[in-house]
Amino acid sequence: MVVWKEKWIAASNKKRVSLPLSLFNALFLQQIETACGNGQLTPEDYIQILNRQLVKDQALLAHLKQAGDNAKVAIVSDRISTIRTELTEMQE
Repeated sequence: MVVWKEKWIAASNKKRVSLPLSLFNALFLQQIETACGNGQLTPEDYIQILNRQLVKDQALLAHLKQAGDNAKVAIVSDRISTIRTELTEMQE
């Protein structure tokens, strides 16, 4: 059973495809737009989601800086910047 599990995990890892960040963001944006269009997500809910994510990302950024992972620091910094821009636009 353990051997089968290891083979399955190895096969699964080979099949994984890393989506480009821009494609991932586009898919996420499409889900958000669909939820808003269906009335499942209000602008106030979206702002709360962004604020919660901002707090999480700031903590993650501090951890990554301490770990010295500059590649991931750049990604999280960009995401924080994007969230702040989005929040500014939503509050105008």
